[in-house]
Amino acid sequence: MTITFPAPVIEPVDLPHPVTGAATAPLLSVRDLAVTFAHHSGPIQAVRGVSFDIRAGESVAIVGESGSGKSVTARAILGIAGTNATVTAERLSWGDADVRTLTERQWRSIRGRRIALVLQDALSSLDPLRRVGAEVAEPLAVHRLLPRALRKARVRELLTSVGVPRPDVRARQFPHELSGGLRQRALIASALAGAPELVIADEPTTALDVTVQAQILDLLADLKSRGTALLVISHDLAVVAQIADRVLVLHDGVVVEQGPTQDVLTRPQHEYTRRLLDAVPGPDSRGRRLSDDSARPHDHKSSSSLDAPVVLRAEDLRKSYRAPGGESTIALDGVSFELRRSEILGVVGESGSGKSTAARVALGLTEPDSGGVEFLGDAWSGLPEAKRRARRPRVQHISQDPLGSFDPRQRAGAIIADALARVGVPRAERAGEVERLLVSVGLPPTTASRRPASLSGGQRQRVAIARALATRPEVIVCDEPVSALDVSVQAQVLDLLADLRDRTGVALLFISHDLGVIHHIADRVLVMKDGRVVEQGAVHDVFTTPQHPYTKQLLASLPSLPPRDDTSERILDAQD
Repeated sequence: MTITFPAPVIEPVDLPHPVTGAATAPLLSVRDLAVTFAHHSGPIQAVRGVSFDIRAGESVAIVGESGSGKSVTARAILGIAGTNATVTAERLSWGDADVRTLTERQWRSIRGRRIALVLQDALSSLDPLRRVGAEVAEPLAVHRLLPRALRKARVRELLTSVGVPRPDVRARQFPHELSGGLRQRALIASALAGAPELVIADEPTTALDVTVQAQILDLLADLKSRGTALLVISHDLAVVAQIADRVLVLHDGVVVEQGPTQDVLTRPQHEYTRRLLDAVPGPDSRGRRLSDDSARPHDHKSSSSLDAPVVLRAEDLRKSYRAPGGESTIALDGVSFELRRSEILGVVGESGSGKSTAARVALGLTEPDSGGVEFLGDAWSGLPEAKRRARRPRVQHISQDPLGSFDPRQRAGAIIADALARVGVPRAERAGEVERLLVSVGLPPTTASRRPASLSGGQRQRVAIARALATRPEVIVCDEPVSALDVSVQAQVLDLLADLRDRTGVALLFISHDLGVIHHIADRVLVMKDGRVVEQGAVHDVFTTPQHPYTKQLLASLPSLPPRDDTSERILDAQD
């Protein structure tokens, strides 16, 4: 069977799409989609009965927990579900073409040109051996959209359009030389290079700070207004509220609710949708639990930390780096802060503001050019590592990517046991202590026998927290610890961290680009820009009455959920 597609109209610099009326035929039509994976223990049905259409200029969002089938649905649509996957559907069509019958060669003419995919993990999606400019230019070359002489200018335009500063410099760099946010923007630029008619965006803004997220959402909205269709997969319901026309809520591979975005988010009919909305952190959730019994408050009183002893103090930290081309980049410019026992100090700011550099200095992994850090009243920075090593277990770290910080060959129990060994726990006692730590972070003891790759993102993050707690630290530096998690798992981890603070008195330096998370969990907040602290204070005061223009800009860029209509809740409660 020969399938033909209309030849694309290519304009070298700007590639607009004709705006198509909503009454026209769908670009993508899905009916009764089912995806089953072959497994040694028996077939696993990941998706069943999923149906929806997307027309030109329309945005459809798919939301749900990790494992609900969101990404599997997107991959099935693109013909990349995997060799062990069986995909069936009553209809799976792109325009007039039945994509179930496409050969791989025919798919290659569509992917990147007619349908583009933006994945969440930019580091694994970008080729580590190629410069960023070559990555962005690849669709232009593969699909012969522009001659070589014009590609460099187009790459510059694409990088600029997604908010990449100094695009000529960034285009010459390799992916590992960019921050997570810049890598994600480069990935989005590459996806847009072919001017696709449909963009499938799988968690496209997860790694981005709030102002860059706003730029990307504005960019997607602009593409949509020019006729590009969007299929957005996201655990951020506020992002979905801003960009999507319709939303599908998936649970265990089944659509449990769907409809216009405003209706689903303000008048949810299914209990699962209500739980997702209840788990969103923000000012309204402050002081209460986000998971299990959301009405039950935390025990901590934020005012109590003001009288607690200082466990970590930073004074006038300054740090600069040599950038490509010989330029000097200032990462920290006079940063000072105090962290008290049983306190959660939030640190917010854009990518490149100095948040992670401040974290590395606090951890003793990077030495400042000047200024210093004290831990428990004694010098912490500026020491030979031999003198710092004995106290290092008392300052722990939880990263954004626990999988990258684990030895993939070790089982979870061995990962935690290694931390116990560092603080002298006898070998005979380690198995029992590992079990206790796993239970304390909400994992069954059987988790000890599993390898990191077999755990979900939320489970891996809990193992990372258990490992951090194994040394009974005074301070834990949390660098974006929940940014890669879906909303319900994020809620569980935030509740866990708050409970551990209340129970053990550990102090948390909590870095996040998600202002809702910081408003929910932190006692105080530092707002950083260009290596400086531009505003600090009690988190509720700073976020409700900001004084600095930059803080106001951050808060203005934050997407928000529409107000809930509690009529549906009262009906459901009455039915219960």
